[in-house]
Amino acid sequence: MPAKPAGPTPEEIYAAYPKKAGKGQALKAIKSALKRKDGADLLASVREFAEAVDGADKQFVPYPATWFNGDRWDDDRDVWRRMGRDGDHGKQEKAAERAAHGELATQAWAEVRKVFRVPMEDREAYRAAAAACPKDIRAIVEALGGFQKLKNTRDGFGEVNFRRAWEESLDARDGLNRKRAEEQRRLLGDGVPLPKLGLPPPG
Repeated sequence: MPAKPAGPTPEEIYAAYPKKAGKGQALKAIKSALKRKDGADLLASVREFAEAVDGADKQFVPYPATWFNGDRWDDDRDVWRRMGRDGDHGKQEKAAERAAHGELATQAWAEVRKVFRVPMEDREAYRAAAAACPKDIRAIVEALGGFQKLKNTRDGFGEVNFRRAWEESLDARDGLNRKRAEEQRRLLGDGVPLPKLGLPPPG
């Protein structure tokens, strides 16, 4: 009687999973899953899941150990497809954020340059121009050493440093907003879409 063909190995199943993270724990979870699910069927489900979330942001894809320990191969396929759509939406949101942050950095730097155009010898006018600069922009300038230091930075690095600090402040603000949105989503259920992130300058 011919021997029964061997099924896929845990390594092969792990290789098919769309997120490569925590491999040791993942392999343990796969070995355990193989006691509950036929290997060929499990591999087919993993490939189906990978196709459903193909192109999605990996932050929306469960860690492999979580997926296998939770018997997620039994999930409704609509859940997988929604995960893929949300992941793609997340990528689009990030691209939009980067573009918006760049535009806001340009606008903020224009406000800084208004101060630069005032002669420093006219101390009263210079102080008034600096005070008129929006406080969130002024805070970043002060963190970088002040208007005078930025103005005297050579080879355009004053602008480079300002734009980087400004965009990092926006990234931090939007990262906090995204965490809050994710928490809301966990509380209300997977079917709740992430809210649009507002993009005004922090203040």
